[in-house]
Formats: sequence, C-alpha cells, structure tokens
Amino acid sequence: MNAQQFRQVFDAALETAAKNVEEEYKVQVPRVFEIEFGGLGYQPSIIDVDEAFNRLYLGEDLYVAIVDTGVLEANHHVTRVWMNVPGYPPKSRFEDTWNQPPGTGPFKQVIVGLMNVNDHLLTYRRFKELNTE
Repeated sequence: MNAQQFRQVFDAALETAAKNVEEEYKVQVPRVFEIEFGGLGYQPSIIDVDEAFNRLYLGEDLYVAIVDTGVLEANHHVTRVWMNVPGYPPKSRFEDTWNQPPGTGPFKQVIVGLMNVNDHLLTYRRFKELNTE
C-alpha cells in the first residue's frame, strides 16, 4: 500500500472516530483534528494530523499492527483524537494488522467515555472498545 492509499485509510479512521462519538453522545464535533499521539518510541504529545500520518506510515510493505483511535475531547473549533500504538511488532501485510472491519488496517476504534457533553464540550473519562468480536 503506497502513502496515498494509507492516507485514505488514516483519514477515514479520523472520520470514523468523529462519527462514533457523535452517535454515542448525540453531539456534533468539528472535522478539524489534532492528535494526542503515543507509542513508537515517542513521548505522548499533541501533534498535527500530518505529523501523525508521517509517524504511522512505515512504508509500502511494513505496517503498525494496531493504532488505538478515539476522540478524547472536542470544543467548537477542534477535535482531539487519541492515537496510541501499543508495542506489537509491525506487520509486513496490511491484512495482518487489526483490520476490523476489513479495510480499516491498524486503526482500532475505541469510544472514550466523556464526562461532559453539555455545550458541545467533550472531555476524557474512560474507553469503550468497538469491533472487539
């Protein structure tokens, strides 16, 4: 999978994370994203979408196995998505990543429990895994 194809999967994972939280909490979140990134030897930090993509795209024949992905918080301007890469070894085939449902690659969607959904403000509390069949 080339970088452009992986970018489409990456962008779809962000959109899915936003839709999941909207469905779970009956709110709308902006499609301007920032990423709270952890794993792959990086200290946890808030980075932009392009930097997150660059960290996650390992090449045409090497893929991170799992990327836990879910909305941490949102306000009227930006949605912060949590992306964490656990310490599993990379995979040489895209199909061997988390890939649930098929085609989503390493992006494992989670719902982050939110403490406050009033006034369109969402904040972190706990996680609920999706697609854990």
